Amino acid sequence: MTSQPHTDATVVAGFDDSTMAFEAARVAADEAYRRGFSLTLVHGFTWPWTTPQLVPGAEPVDPHARRRCLSHLSGAAARLGAEYPRLPIRQRMVDGHAADVLVDYSRQAALLVVGHRGAGGLTGLLAGSVATHVAAHADCPILVVRGIIGKADAPVVVGVDGSSESQPATAFAYATADLHGAPLVIVTVSPPGHHRPGPLAHDLDGLPARHPDVVVRHEIVNNQRSPAAGLIQAASEAGLLVVGSRGVSGLRGILLGSVGRALIDHAPCPVAILRGH
Repeated sequence: MTSQPHTDATVVAGFDDSTMAFEAARVAADEAYRRGFSLTLVHGFTWPWTTPQLVPGAEPVDPHARRRCLSHLSGAAARLGAEYPRLPIRQRMVDGHAADVLVDYSRQAALLVVGHRGAGGLTGLLAGSVATHVAAHADCPILVVRGIIGKADAPVVVGVDGSSESQPATAFAYATADLHGAPLVIVTVSPPGHHRPGPLAHDLDGLPARHPDVVVRHEIVNNQRSPAAGLIQAASEAGLLVVGSRGVSGLRGILLGSVGRALIDHAPCPVAILRGH
């Protein structure tokens, strides 16, 4: 595996001391290495409390929590550095709620990677407001590591619906497939009440010419349950499922309600979410 020359761009990985968070950090390290970026491990630190924080004089349950978090962070950086010795790795522990900290760091990131569940600063990442907040407000592509992390050359699946919102997702999917030497499957889900999907609203902006080595297959999935079920079905053997943050027809509001939560909570593989900029 050969990396490109490193630039100032970085892949940010949300990190805590959970096994899932380290797996996400390892995926982030691999993506950073392949893209020629640096890796930044970020932990949003909040003190653990046994009494309500509003009580004057309340003390944290563990006065050494900060030191332990720093130790976990540096240990993870050392392990990843041993696996990717040419990869620049930075460590950042920032006071604040995980969602807010990660959104702040997304403004300087080329990619934000998080595990689908965590501990400490990332507890309940996909169980409530944290995931919704990050998905709705991050300023870069988001990669949620969940399901089975397959081989690097496992197919990349991208869901499209004919809207301009599909363009950044398709471009990201092409580039990722190219970097991994993986085939690309472009999927359109035919939603309930529709006999056929709408036309693709663009000509892929020259993506096939820019990525001539990517083997591409187009699929139409007829799923009468939901668009999310159709995409999950299409991604059964995928290494990555890529979707846009908004769309028309079957994918409208993909991150605003049950469809987005279903993809992130039930997809059989990691999910990348591309916003429209």
